Amino acid sequence: MSPHEVIRWLVDTVSKNGTFLLNIPGKPDGTIDRKEKLILQKVGEWFKQHFDLWALPEFATGVGIHTGDLMEVRIGPPGAEDLTVVGDSVNVASRLGRYICVKGGGGVLRAFF
Repeated sequence: MSPHEVIRWLVDTVSKNGTFLLNIPGKPDGTIDRKEKLILQKVGEWFKQHFDLWALPEFATGVGIHTGDLMEVRIGPPGAEDLTVVGDSVNVASRLGRYICVKGGGGVLRAFF
């Protein structure tokens, strides 16, 4: 997936009051591939450009990272289905991200069990 496709998907999801989850696979040494790094950089640049251009207020983001099993599912009526992921690891990552926002916003919290 290209950075442009990720941004379009993000905007479409958030414009419908949805939650956008982007999976960035990591290598065993904790680093990420160039392609994934480029996507993150381009998404960040897009946010910076558009928030400055439209004079939008700053907002807090939190990233929760947790590993574990998950299941990819389609939900919604036929013809209007959305793809999402469910599972304990998704719930934990979501709670970690929300915790960061409540505690002041910005940052990454990673949990190992």
